[in-house]
Amino acid sequence: SQNKQLTHEDFDKWNRINSSKISADGNFILYELAPGQGDGSLHITKNTGKKIADIPRGTNASFTWDSKYVVFHIKPQYDSVIALRRMKTEKDKLPKDTLGIYNLETNELEKIARV
Repeated sequence: SQNKQLTHEDFDKWNRINSSKISADGNFILYELAPGQGDGSLHITKNTGKKIADIPRGTNASFTWDSKYVVFHIKPQYDSVIALRRMKTEKDKLPKDTLGIYNLETNELEKIARV
């Protein structure tokens, strides 16, 4: 039998790892899984491989110097932004990013909207 040829839709479904980082104390790892098109997610794990958090649409993450917090952006949903752009919405009326602060000691997520 003949194998199926890969198309652009197949590549859009694949995830790639972006922005992998290790905390200063070496106890935590973070990375972004980004599809070819659409919303990605931010993953935070311990160095043992135990998953701590999966944050949808999290990007541009960094650990603080003391490895107690992860600070990152939460992008608006890709589909809603595309729909608003097709309706020719003004830039200042498009949804803004949210600032996310994840406490690694208490496993709590704080969100600050419209950053």
